[in-house]
Amino acid sequence: MANEKLKKLSSFLLNLPIKVKSIIISDKQLYDLIIKANLDQLKQGQRADGSELPRYSDTSVLVYNKPAGAIKLYDTGDFYKGIRIEVKNSTETTIKLVGTDDKTEMLQSEYGKEIIGISLANLTEIEQNYIKNKITDLIKNLEI
Repeated sequence: MANEKLKKLSSFLLNLPIKVKSIIISDKQLYDLIIKANLDQLKQGQRADGSELPRYSDTSVLVYNKPAGAIKLYDTGDFYKGIRIEVKNSTETTIKLVGTDDKTEMLQSEYGKEIIGISLANLTEIEQNYIKNKITDLIKNLEI
């Protein structure tokens, strides 16, 4: 009996990296959290590296009714709606935020590639508050 429990635990631990990878590459809720983190940063005028986007000009504020402060990169909403997760499965699985809107390349050229991505603080928060909970659930559901 104890030997059987030890085998189950050993098997679970050996397969844990595969299970975590599976959670990461197939969890739409996780993707939504990552995209939301990027959009929240943009709404605050922040890039993924933590730097602030330039401020709106007086003309943009007075003539085009843009809010005073950092540029939000929001006009029609198409750029925001075009931010997606791209998963590449090869020898090493990668998950990447990408922009699919036609303006993405132009905006990245003007404001930096870091307009798409999440800050280290947001990544850490997602790891601690979401992925860690998923792993904890796996462990709790382990029948030994």
